Amino acid sequence: MFFKKLYNYSKVLFFALIFFIMLFIYLNYKWGITATPIHQFGMFSSVMKETDTQTIYHIYADDHLVDMSNVYFSKRDLLLNSIAFYKIQQQHNTSVFNILDPLFSKVKFPTWDINNFSNDITDDQFLTWFKKRVSVFLGYRVQKIEIFSQKYLWAKEGFAPVSTAQKEFIAINR
Repeated sequence: MFFKKLYNYSKVLFFALIFFIMLFIYLNYKWGITATPIHQFGMFSSVMKETDTQTIYHIYADDHLVDMSNVYFSKRDLLLNSIAFYKIQQQHNTSVFNILDPLFSKVKFPTWDINNFSNDITDDQFLTWFKKRVSVFLGYRVQKIEIFSQKYLWAKEGFAPVSTAQKEFIAINR
């Protein structure tokens, strides 16, 4: 019924919609059902092999492990991803700059300079901000933050550690 009404309303829109539908049927056939009209799953995911390790961060606030198991994903991501992104920020900034540099150099972008593009956050600045986030998260003022990282591997019986915990950061009364 919808297609009949659309055809009578506008033949161009009708054939554009049919083309769009056929295109995604073809893409799903060729790519193995990874595309939809809105989201391409292949862009944001890949197969995880059993040999791929995952780095998990453990946060200790005032010598107590912060329990992330009963927390909304958004709050958990804010804390845990902030650590991971901070650790790779300079390397990532340089990488993105080097990828975009040939393009912006050709168009003579006026403020295109690595110094304007880079993030120069120090450990002290990050830990001061992070301690405030953890304090809000826990609902009380945290005096000491310790962050550890540990490598894990998916095994048949579940997530298993494959390394010992390494201390990444410590902040006391900042």
